[in-house]
Amino acid sequence: PKSGIIFDGLTGSVDIVIYNVAGRKVATFSKSDNESRYHWDVTNDEGVPLASGVYVAVITSGSGERLLEKIMVVK
Repeated sequence: PKSGIIFDGLTGSVDIVIYNVAGRKVATFSKSDNESRYHWDVTNDEGVPLASGVYVAVITSGSGERLLEKIMVVK
């Protein structure tokens, strides 16, 4: 892929929710295969590219573990 964000080191099944800095959910996606990577094309749930800025990713594993990561989108 030419652009986007790659989440690496993931377990078999995860849910990823992306929030903007105002706390509004902008994207939700899941991965349920055995790959440890997931490529996100930095679009919202409607397929519209996100604006430059800071976002927060909440990654939840199938066992319920949660990880929060800050993401900077620069265009």
